[in-house]
Amino acid sequence: MTRFQVYLQDANQYRRLVGKFLYLTITRLDVNYVVQLLSQFLQNPTSEHMKATLNVLRYLKSAPGQGILMAYASTAQLTTFVTLTRLALQTRGDVLQAIVFFLAGDLSLGNQKS
Repeated sequence: MTRFQVYLQDANQYRRLVGKFLYLTITRLDVNYVVQLLSQFLQNPTSEHMKATLNVLRYLKSAPGQGILMAYASTAQLTTFVTLTRLALQTRGDVLQAIVFFLAGDLSLGNQKS
């Protein structure tokens, strides 16, 4: 820990928020990268990570309706494949994650109104 890092005493709120953000990334691809970064610090989050999480929450509240919108009676099917591959980089093992989305049928992106 450096002198500027203060670990959270109770990380449950951080973990709950990041967990909800992970679920939200299915339809909100614009926050996928930052949520992936925040999820790497679930074990020992700092106050800076919590500030970043609250910034993501503010962004999501300021931009509702952005993402993939599907009608209730739509024939569209969204299929997701997730792969995790462990890479040995020097002395540590990093994880490479690939997410592939296939969408077939009716689709609306963004804030389009019908």
